[in-house]
Amino acid sequence: IGANRYQAATWRPNGTLSGPSLGSYVFGHSAVYAGTPSGAGKLAVAISAAGEDWPANAMRPMDYYSPTTGAYGSAGSASHAWAMLGTVALSHPVPTAAVDYLKRMAQPNGGWEWSPGWGTDTNSTALAIQGLIAAGEPITASVIVSAVNYLQTAQNSDGGFPYDPNSAWGTDSDTNSTAYVVQALQAIKQNELIGSANFGAFVLTDTRPISFLLGMQLSDGSFEWQPGGGSNLIAAQQAVPALLRKAFPLKIRNAPVIITSTASSTGGNLIYNAPSGFATRIEIPAGAVSQTVDMRYLPDTILFSATQTSSGTFTFGGRNFVLEALKNGSAQIPFVFDKPVTVTIQYLDTDVMDLKENSLKLFYWNGSAWSQDGIRLVQVIPSENKFIATIQHLSEFAVFGLEKEKIYLPLVMKGS
Repeated sequence: IGANRYQAATWRPNGTLSGPSLGSYVFGHSAVYAGTPSGAGKLAVAISAAGEDWPANAMRPMDYYSPTTGAYGSAGSASHAWAMLGTVALSHPVPTAAVDYLKRMAQPNGGWEWSPGWGTDTNSTALAIQGLIAAGEPITASVIVSAVNYLQTAQNSDGGFPYDPNSAWGTDSDTNSTAYVVQALQAIKQNELIGSANFGAFVLTDTRPISFLLGMQLSDGSFEWQPGGGSNLIAAQQAVPALLRKAFPLKIRNAPVIITSTASSTGGNLIYNAPSGFATRIEIPAGAVSQTVDMRYLPDTILFSATQTSSGTFTFGGRNFVLEALKNGSAQIPFVFDKPVTVTIQYLDTDVMDLKENSLKLFYWNGSAWSQDGIRLVQVIPSENKFIATIQHLSEFAVFGLEKEKIYLPLVMKGS
């Protein structure tokens, strides 16, 4: 649905206006979906395309990245490519080492294999092409040209593509593989340098792969995986983006406002001044970090649980942010300060209009719930619309407070 620019939050059972939405279901299961590098990448691509916000309890693709190896986890090329696509979808740069890692996984025949030792296939190759191009690899690069040549040899006479053109289990065309290849070819076609590349008429002008996909659609609108196999949900899901001529990632989120500052053993400061006038100040004392790191502040990140009641009866107070430490461009997870770091947060009257200002507290997301472990409230200053707290580790943070007592007037009916 993201390829069609539908909002997941508007998809409800049987077209009703009430009841749980597709977006809420995805959010409720996001921690499970993002349990692997490929899962996190797929979730990022889906959420970005469907116009949803990133859930606080889900791992991001970059959370799996190792600057030592250049890999997202330890899986094969397909998983790595999905993680790269998810990274791009979230407007995060793909590390050069991650791009090089995927390029090294290309096989002598130009294709990629799903996992080491499985042999090359069209699906992994198509994903690798999309991942590399999304990360900025030029389409004239030898690794891309070789991959396209591999795909060219895999095409069947019906215009479609099999999973593996050399498989002992069958080499008939299928919807899923053909859709992946169409998306890879579209990724190349979308690149502005296409006029300088010579891939042949097969890739750019032959519509036979599209014709094959259209021929796999049944009268009820669904798609078959292979002829005679009947309706297949995954086949339909993969055919739609291809028929819309859209490569992964389908949509890239607008880059968030990011404030960075360097912290060393002598300390450091980070200040965010919001357009609405409030400010957040992070003061890192000398000795809080033992090595120089880049501090990154992402303001007003819409968190999955930010609108939910925290432990006890605290309610969200309108201010939330992510604070990260990076070394050589990679997030340091977990990261603990050697000394408490002071956080001063200003807020608007509208943020806390239903809350008791003296009750405001800073919470962090521990992966499953909002918590105050390691956070100490220093002072609340209602007259200045700000409060001060100290933290000792990095996470996603949000302001909560106790609701004011509500006064309910008696109902008076006309004529009574």
